[in-house]
Parts: sequence; structure tokens; C-alpha cells
Amino acid sequence: MPLALGRLAPGSMVIAAHPDDETIGAGLLLARSRECAVVHLTDGVPREPALWPVHLRQAGCLAYAAQRRREAEAALRRAGVSPAAIFPLGGRDQEAVLEVPRLAFALAKLWKRARPPEVVVHPYEGGHPDHDAASLAAHLAVALLLEAGATPPALIEMTSYHAANGTLVTGGFLGGGQDEQVLAPGPAEVDRKQAMLEAHSSQAEVLNAFSPAVPERFRPAPAYDFLRAPHEGELWYEKQRWMRGEDWRRAAALAMELLGIGEATCL
Repeated sequence: MPLALGRLAPGSMVIAAHPDDETIGAGLLLARSRECAVVHLTDGVPREPALWPVHLRQAGCLAYAAQRRREAEAALRRAGVSPAAIFPLGGRDQEAVLEVPRLAFALAKLWKRARPPEVVVHPYEGGHPDHDAASLAAHLAVALLLEAGATPPALIEMTSYHAANGTLVTGGFLGGGQDEQVLAPGPAEVDRKQAMLEAHSSQAEVLNAFSPAVPERFRPAPAYDFLRAPHEGELWYEKQRWMRGEDWRRAAALAMELLGIGEATCL
């Protein structure tokens, strides 16, 4: 079972696809832990301004990215994570799967230097293409470290969101949570997580779907076949017209090929 005593070991990391994902999935866990870091794979700014909040569409991508960084820093301070412990990898929101080889190398390099005992990351569930890319990049980084004879961190998953019967599901794992650990927040922790969510003011409309009172759930990362859809039927990101699943999986296959990591090695 991961998370001894309901907290991360010192020096551990949370890998988030976007600034705010760590607050949604592991804000309580980070606040209960000590000396942990957060890695953002993307800056949270899609290429298409139509996907930005209306009031920020004239600001420009650099200004929007800077705001998202400030919001993440403010939120994470409430969990005891300093700005110096936040590592942005500079991927493009909605397109992280196209950068998986670079992101996997960056994670492997970071882990080799920092040696985190545990790493928390998104599951592969078809909710957002960048969430799935974060899962793929983390599994590939583990494979790269093993190939180099280094000891990889233990991969732990936090919940994100996914589709079930055409509706959005949050706060639980696709197919249930085998061997999951549930962290239920107390009243003061609910207030703190609410303040963390509110710090991401540019994402207020999106974050309304996530309650700070919902328990956080974690499990050891299972083996995945990233070349197959995570579930039958329409994926949530397909429903939102963010990306086609076959395009994501084609990019995933190319990433494995470029890294010289076969499907069996990645599982």
C-alpha cells in the first residue's frame, strides 16, 4: 500500500499536466507531506485562445502562462510547497503527447538527480490528453532509468477525471480503485483546499466541478497498454473535441519508438 501514514516520503514529487491538477488530485496529500516538489508538464495555456478564459484572451500567451504560474505558487504555498520546489517543463497545453520523448527524458534526468522515493501522477483514463501524456511520460521515464541501471521512484496515481456513460466522473478511478488509499479531509483541511482551488482564479469555471470536501484517492500505478484506448466508447477528451483517441495513441507509439522503448518494457 502506498503513502505510509497517509503522506508522501520526504523528497517525493507530484507530476501534474497543468498548474492546478496537483491541487485537485493531491492538495490534501501535499499539505500533509513535507519537503515535496511539484512538476508541471505544461504551462496550462492551449495554443487556441478560444480555449482561454474570455477575460484573458487579449493578454497574450506569455501573460496568461505567467498568471497560471502565479496562481499555482499561491495555491501551493498553502500546502507548504515553496516556489523553488515547482519545476515547469514548458510543454504546450493540449499537445503534451507530441512532446512525450522530451518530457520523459526531462523527468528521468530530474529523478536521477533528486531521487524522489515516490512520484504521484495522473492515471491513463482518457479524461484529458495531457493527463494521459503525463502518465505515459512517467512510465517511460521509469523505463529509461531502469535501462540506465538507476533505481526509479515508486509510481502512485491520483484521481483526475474520465467519462462514464457519456458523463464526467471526478474523484474516483476508472474501473474502481484496487488497492487504493483514501484520504478524507477534516474541516480545516477542506477550508485550506478550498482556498487552494480559489487561488487558481483564471480556472474558476472549470474548478467548480471539484469539491474540496471530496476525499483524495491514491493507488499504485498499474501497468498500461498505452497503444489501446483506456476504455470502450467515446473518451471524455473526444467528447470535448480536444483530440481524437487514435491520434493520441499514434503519437504515443511514435514516442516509444523514438525512445527505443517497446510496449512490453513500458507496461
